Amino acid sequence: MTTDEEIEPSDEQAYTWACTRAATKRHLRKRRIRDAALGVMALVAAGVPWLLKFEGSSILVWYVGMFVALAYEQTERRLKTMQIRLARMHDLLHRIAGNHTSDEELMELVSEDGPVEPDPELWPSASRRRARSPSR
Repeated sequence: MTTDEEIEPSDEQAYTWACTRAATKRHLRKRRIRDAALGVMALVAAGVPWLLKFEGSSILVWYVGMFVALAYEQTERRLKTMQIRLARMHDLLHRIAGNHTSDEELMELVSEDGPVEPDPELWPSASRRRARSPSR
C-alpha cells in the first residue's frame, strides 16, 4: 500500500475516497456471501427437527433458538450499517466545516481484513504508484 509521503496533498482526498470505495465494495461482497450462506443454513436447520425426530417442546426450543440466532445476525448487521453511515456523516460534516480529516475511521469500519488498496477505476494513479513503490 502507498504511504502518506508518496501522496500529494491534492490527491489525498481522491486516494482516501478510492480506498473507502474499495473497502465498501469488499464489505458488501462479503455481506452478500454471508447472507446466502445464512439463508442456506436456515433452510437446512428448519428441516433438522424432522430428520432427528424431535418431539413436543424440543421442536419449539429448536425454532426459538433459530429465531434468536437470526435476530442476532440482523441486529449486528444493522448496527454495522449505522456505524458506517455515521462515519460518513461525520467525515462530511468535517469537510463542510473546513476541518481536514482523513477517512481512516470509515475505512477501519468498512475494512475488517486489514489495509485496502485503492480502487484503480476511481484513482488511476494508484497503479503507477504501486509500480514505483520500493516496498513492492
